Amino acid sequence: MLCQQSKKINIVYIVKNLKIINKKRLLDNLALFSHKKVCAMVKADAYGHGMRQIAEILQDKVFCFGVAKVEEGAVLRSFCKTPIVVVGKTFDFDCARKNNLIVVIESEAEAKMAIKFGLSVFVKIDCGMKRLGVNSAKTLKKIVAKFDCCKKLLLGFSVHFSNTASKESTQKQYQKFYRQASFSSMRGQAGICQAQKRAEKRSLPRPK
Repeated sequence: MLCQQSKKINIVYIVKNLKIINKKRLLDNLALFSHKKVCAMVKADAYGHGMRQIAEILQDKVFCFGVAKVEEGAVLRSFCKTPIVVVGKTFDFDCARKNNLIVVIESEAEAKMAIKFGLSVFVKIDCGMKRLGVNSAKTLKKIVAKFDCCKKLLLGFSVHFSNTASKESTQKQYQKFYRQASFSSMRGQAGICQAQKRAEKRSLPRPK
């Protein structure tokens, strides 16, 4: 029972802020990147649009799905067979294993845990977001070296660009990411790129 003093819900406000996904436009946008392997972010219930609904539309059309937490990945795995990447911090490696999730790591300790539980990983590189990720080539080399005994678990690298509205800013972040990742035999492997702000389709030349 609601208390008499509880706040009234403003239905008009809710309707005005209702976001509707147009399936055709969603697929048209995805088609722009048909030559790329796409990781569709469905974290936070697909940003409020319904994780299940969006996943059912895209699951046969994307390389993988991205979630923020292992718990989200477990829910998604209950109805989705597409690869799932946990882009946030992983605390329950056993749950990740049980649900066949791919994890993103940033330390030697996390590399050890991933290897212990037989989890595939992406190593996150910090290119300016300053939230998560490896920010030194020395540390990155140490993490990659951990997978010498099980190279198939190391899928590649990931990055979260802080801003893609500026071509110059995007280029700088991309250059840093490429330089950090290109030292190893992982060159040419898969990579996950997220954008914090307005994202645009850009064609960036590889740094020399």
